[in-house]
Parts: sequence; C-alpha cells; structure tokens
Amino acid sequence: MNTEDEIADVSLWEHLSLTATIANCFYLYSEEKNLLDLEEIKKSENKEVFRLVVGDFSGIQKYIFDIQKMKSAAKRLKGRSFLVQLILDDIKNRILSELKLNSSNVVISAGGKFIILVPNMNNTKKDFEKIKKEVEERIFKRFKGEIRFNLAFSEEFGGGEFGEENGDFGKYYDNAFRALAKNQFRPFI
Repeated sequence: MNTEDEIADVSLWEHLSLTATIANCFYLYSEEKNLLDLEEIKKSENKEVFRLVVGDFSGIQKYIFDIQKMKSAAKRLKGRSFLVQLILDDIKNRILSELKLNSSNVVISAGGKFIILVPNMNNTKKDFEKIKKEVEERIFKRFKGEIRFNLAFSEEFGGGEFGEENGDFGKYYDNAFRALAKNQFRPFI
C-alpha cells in the first residue's frame, strides 16, 4: 500500500483511514503498557501490538433465498438481506464497543464478512471470547442453527509486519481466516 507510486494501488482515503487505525491501536497499546517515551514506542513496533478479528456468516444464502414458495418473495428477499446486514453491523458494533474502539478499526466489511484491527491489550482475548460466546448463543436462539456466525482471532503481530520490505501481514491475515474456517467446521461448540 503506497500512495507515493505514480499509480497508487489504494485510494488516499483508505490509506489514511488504515494509518489512523494503526496509530490508534499503537496509542491504546502504548497507554496500557505505559510506553511514554518515543524510543520505547519505536521498539514496540516489532512486538505483539495487533490482532485481527474476523467474522463471517455461514448459511446466509440458503436463509436469504429460501423464499420461493412464499408470497411477496421480493419483499421477503430484501427483508432477509437487510436483517443479515443489521445483525452483521450489530456484531461489529458490539466488538468495537466492548474493546473501546471506533468504526475506523473496521478494515473490511462486505459480503457478510468483516475484519477488525484491534490492539493486543491485556483483556482483548478474554473480552473477545466473551463476545464470541454471546454472539453464538444469540444467533443459535434466533435462527435455530439455520445460519451461523463465526468469529476468529489472529495471532499477535507487530507494526513491522505492515512494511513492504520485511513485513508479512498476509501471514497473519491468512492465519485469521484459517482459524475462521476451522470454526466453520465446528459450529455451535
């Protein structure tokens, strides 16, 4: 992601939004760890400052399109699609609220999936597990297993992983989605 190339591969808005998200995560991490000196913060660049939270619906196509025998199929299709989007937004907002983050931390949200960049603070994993359990219970009660929402957490990684030269952000991205795929094969555990 470089905005200085002749042909930029990312819009300036997306670049600045992600930069602000990274800075916010660094700030929250530094504040919790009492890293007040700029040199200490620079050293923490290679420590485990970040995690990715990924979420994905399973079974939504069957749920949304299982209306062919109903009256007013088009209205029901729109209604079910809207309901799925509301649930996705509610889950994202719940995670952001619980982890005391803002909407800029949502890196991607499309197609029934989202990715949130979060700081790796002391209670992040515990709070995430609590949210995951609540979400799974609510979805199961509401939809009786017809659809599922899967949440997963990546390994911790440092700010150096975002760099083009030595960074390996893709490894952590893939790791998060492998964990998500693993959860999809163990629904409602």
